[in-house]
Amino acid sequence: MSNIIIDDGGSGSTSKFGFLSNDNNYGFYEPDDTWWPTVTHYLEAKKFEGTQYESIIRRAKTVCKVKRLTRERNVLIISSTSGGTAYNIERRKVYGINNGYTPKVNWDKVRKDYLRVALREKFNKHPRLQQLLMGTRLRKFQSNDRNETADALTELRELLLEKYKPKYPTLQKVNLLQTKIPRHPKYS
Repeated sequence: MSNIIIDDGGSGSTSKFGFLSNDNNYGFYEPDDTWWPTVTHYLEAKKFEGTQYESIIRRAKTVCKVKRLTRERNVLIISSTSGGTAYNIERRKVYGINNGYTPKVNWDKVRKDYLRVALREKFNKHPRLQQLLMGTRLRKFQSNDRNETADALTELRELLLEKYKPKYPTLQKVNLLQTKIPRHPKYS
């Protein structure tokens, strides 16, 4: 079977598997009852958790606006040394139009954890999406974000399949040539 490509193209994919996209408008509540319009809103805002910028990103009307708000820009910071004769020049990545917000220091380490939370809440909020996700059981996912979304979806799918496993054990293949079939008493 072919791979399922998860397209996070900016406004959510309209393909058969568009529901897997982080950009699609399947909102969810965070465990603290905060509403998030998309997984992308959640992930990008959580880079700036605890700042005013988190709220600005969460309230953005579209995913394209979120991506514009969170596009980094480089700023040179020039400071003089104690004697004033030399200068230190430092390049720093900042976000935001007027204010220079910086993301969490450990963002690269915790991003996957936030992604797992967002996907779990998205699929918990929308039971139909759970069914669709479980229906992809034999296919591999590919995503354009170092396959983090693909890995998280695969993990979530396995948890859902385990949770909703049928009550009866699956039938195992039986080799009929090696199995003794009892004869009916009438024909013995």
